[in-house]
Amino acid sequence: SERMKRNICRILAAENMYVSPKNIQIVSETNQALNYLMTLYLKEGDSVIVEEPIVPDNASIFRNKGLNMIPVPMERDGMDLKKLEPLIQKHSPKFIYTMPNYHNPTGRVMCLEKRIQLLETAQRYGVPIIEEDSQRDFRYTESKLPSLYSLDKYKSVVYIDSFTLTFPYGIKTGYIVGPSDLVEMLGRLIVVDETFVSNM
Repeated sequence: SERMKRNICRILAAENMYVSPKNIQIVSETNQALNYLMTLYLKEGDSVIVEEPIVPDNASIFRNKGLNMIPVPMERDGMDLKKLEPLIQKHSPKFIYTMPNYHNPTGRVMCLEKRIQLLETAQRYGVPIIEEDSQRDFRYTESKLPSLYSLDKYKSVVYIDSFTLTFPYGIKTGYIVGPSDLVEMLGRLIVVDETFVSNM
């Protein structure tokens, strides 16, 4: 596990994301990562900003937790940020969930200007961002945009990714990158969850 974390650190460094193993929690896939983050930080009735359309699996995670999904429509270059701010003011969401690289299911990529603007808006209202980057391996050109995590000056982004698309079929490995205290709490939650499942 520690070896895998060190290898992930090297992969991320190539994307200008400099973290240490204590900032990484291994999970089976990004759905599980999302589920654990929702369990840890949100309660029934809380609101989450999501990009519309959202894949059914992720929508189910939010619904099963009793969360209010606040949809923001997509434009050709990513989330419609003109509609985001009034929704934050109205609903006081606990998170903004986004896939800036090859959004699933639209395949759209958030432009650099919008990435910077999204970070500034989120910081202004104190709303953390969950950035899922599990589609980044679909990049077939040399040009690549920096992740929200690498652009973030405010330490407000939790980054989730998985190797499900690049590893052989059936091998599921994902990870969460965030502050060390978040990773520590996630580790405890996962141990409790796995102990509960194994005792069933």
